[in-house]
Parts: sequence; structure tokens; C-alpha cells
Amino acid sequence: MSRLKKYGNVNISNIIREGITSFTYVMADELSKQRSFFYYRGVNAVFSEDDIKWENFKADFLHIGYILLLDALDREDEEFGTRMARLLCHAQERGIKTSVDVVSENSMRFKHIVPPALKYADYCIMNEFEAERTTGVCLRDEKNSFVFSNVREALETLKAHGVSTWTVIHSPEGGFALDAGGTYEEIPSLDVPDGYIKGTVGAGDAFCAGVLYGAYMELGLRESLEMGAAAAACSLSEPGATEGMRSAKEAMELYNSFTKTQ
Repeated sequence: MSRLKKYGNVNISNIIREGITSFTYVMADELSKQRSFFYYRGVNAVFSEDDIKWENFKADFLHIGYILLLDALDREDEEFGTRMARLLCHAQERGIKTSVDVVSENSMRFKHIVPPALKYADYCIMNEFEAERTTGVCLRDEKNSFVFSNVREALETLKAHGVSTWTVIHSPEGGFALDAGGTYEEIPSLDVPDGYIKGTVGAGDAFCAGVLYGAYMELGLRESLEMGAAAAACSLSEPGATEGMRSAKEAMELYNSFTKTQ
């Protein structure tokens, strides 16, 4: 709460105090940068649409991060498939644009829980692991190499589930997207100097935030992908998720300073 109070644009008046706040321990390998997460769900497990007062919800966008971590919303719903899908539908009915992200969970729950929500998502932004688990389209081969030739199929499969506006997949190899009309865009990853990456925690979330910032500012799809990559590059510059973040202008200056890999 004290951290959020530092930002005048963040309204914390509707925060509900109940139970124990969720938290995560992140174990990061200093050499490989691979991470393991030990996550305590806390009140995230009980958060539901009942906690949202729609009459006080004055927003253009509603972003859900993450599907598979919000137990009450991931539960089955007879009409909508999941309660998450019901929530997103009600947001769209109020003229709010919806976006979803998914957690990289090593399970088989994706195909059951994620697709119902996609039906009511205007924007879908996820990494290659999550996209593969959701669609069944192979995006990494047995050698862990990225399968570029399958990306468009994965995007089209996600779009076929009902995503209305932008479908986006990000990976260390680049950013890939499909718009409502079927136009495909992709951007390469950045060739950052050795030692630049201080930590990868939050980089995917930063990419997602950059893309949504582009959508909110009515930038084009490619520009928004670049903004996402720029935000991720900022995040990678510091060990924590947010310490390296910069203004949009500064982020794009950083992005343009790096050589592109393709």
C-alpha cells in the first residue's frame, strides 16, 4: 500500500483488506537466469467478481494477470465455461476492453481453463510456453529451439477461440502478433551486451504492459510490439521486476540503441 501511494495515478480506495496477501519467492540462477517460483496464493485464491463494484469501475481496459492463479475465477461456470469468462463478458458488456495473460504452469489445465476466457478477450498476450500448452501447436522442438514456422498457426488458433483484436506471443526470440483482420506482424529480439541482463523476473509482464500501453495510446500493432520489447528490455536491466522501468520515450530510445537479432 505504501509503495502504491507514491504514484498519484494509482487509485487504491477500493482495495479490500482480507486474509493474507499472496507472495512469491523467486529462485534465480545467476548464470543461466532460469527461475523457479514458490507461490503462496493467499487472497488471490478467493478473489472473484463479487469483489468488483462495477459502478465504481471507471476504466477503459481490464487486464487479467494471471489465468491459472486465481482459483475462484478459474472455477467452472455452467454458462460461460469459467467464472473468469463470465467476468470478462460482463466487462465487455460495459464497454471495457479486456486483456488476458496466463501463468507458465507445468500442468495440463490450459486447454480446459484458458479457452473460455479467450472468447471474451479483446487482447491476448502470452509467452510461447503458455501458447503451446493452450493451443497444442508445437513452438519448441526437442532441442528447445523455437519453431518459427508454427507461430502463425498458434496465433490463429488463439484467435479462433474468440480473441477479438490482438493476439500476441512473446519469446526470447521475438514478438509475434495477429490483428482482427488477420494481418501478421513480428519483431526480432534485441542483441543486448554481455552482462546487461541483471534478472528476468517481470520481463514478460513488462512486455505485456508495453503492448497494452500501445493499444491504449492507439498505436499500430507493430509499434505496440516494439513498445513491449522496449519495456522488457528496461525490466531486464535490473534484478527486480520494476526497478529498470523508464518512461515510454526513454524505453523506445533504449530499444532503438540495440542491434536487432534478425
